Amino acid sequence: MRHGGQELRVPASYAANIEFAPAGAILMSDSVNALFGHYTTTPTGFTTSAMGTTFVGYAGTDPSRTQVIAAVDAIAYGPMTNGTSAPSAAVEARVIADELIITFAGYQLTLDRAGTATDPTLPGPTPSAVS
Repeated sequence: MRHGGQELRVPASYAANIEFAPAGAILMSDSVNALFGHYTTTPTGFTTSAMGTTFVGYAGTDPSRTQVIAAVDAIAYGPMTNGTSAPSAAVEARVIADELIITFAGYQLTLDRAGTATDPTLPGPTPSAVS
């Protein structure tokens, strides 16, 4: 993960991931909350819509975890400005080998492919881990 010109390695123990189902459902984990909704592909990536969350909140101070939360939440809800999120904009995404590289709102996430989506009725059957 990159943000503000700095690179951050995300521990696998965070279990942060993004899952895409063929039917347009998306399920994400920011390491604390599950986020779910729909995605629509664009020529350069995707947009999200109708997003919801478990909304557990994080009271900790781990800077790595707070950056992961901010990045995944920005993909789901749009970038934060003065404490409120903007409407979701197009997220740039590209695949290189077995990695999905997502760029949005000053964040760059590199996700490792963990498998192929198999059940389009679920929000996302197979995670890709954020690194």
